[in-house]
Amino acid sequence: MYILTISTNPNALEISLLIWLGALAAGFLGSLTGLGGGVVIVPFLTSVFGVDIRYAVGASLVSVIATSAGSASTYIQQGYTNLRLGMFLEVGNPSVNYQVFQGEPRELSSPLAIINSAFSGNPLGIIQFGLLLLIATPVARVFFSVVVFVWQGDLIYSLATLLVLSGLIFSFVSAYL
Repeated sequence: MYILTISTNPNALEISLLIWLGALAAGFLGSLTGLGGGVVIVPFLTSVFGVDIRYAVGASLVSVIATSAGSASTYIQQGYTNLRLGMFLEVGNPSVNYQVFQGEPRELSSPLAIINSAFSGNPLGIIQFGLLLLIATPVARVFFSVVVFVWQGDLIYSLATLLVLSGLIFSFVSAYL
């Protein structure tokens, strides 16, 4: 049972307007919360319009890729991007160390210390804990996508999402190796 029932002979303009309003609301809520519109638009398409989750996730990914490519080309054309510097920084980028946060006080130098500091009421600990949650949100999204794809029996999407999840987990664990 879907939330919205459209007449048996839906008008293309009516459906387009509803999807456009949903996308507008998703963009507003996504930018307001900092999570991105895909967090809103995928459940909207699947629960309201009955779109298969694979197509809804695909539509979300296409919009992210199109937006990123369009904004990147605009930034390059307007001279905001220094490609030589970007390529230099990409090659010389050191590996990330999530084990210790450099330049932070001792009580905010590791994930466990941040959690303890946040629950003890330290304002900086609460802010750092919020940043940890922002890092954990996309990882949790990928994990739950793996669970859903395995549950649906979709081998290709399960393997692709497991590959992404393993890359994320490796980036976190490699700091401790």
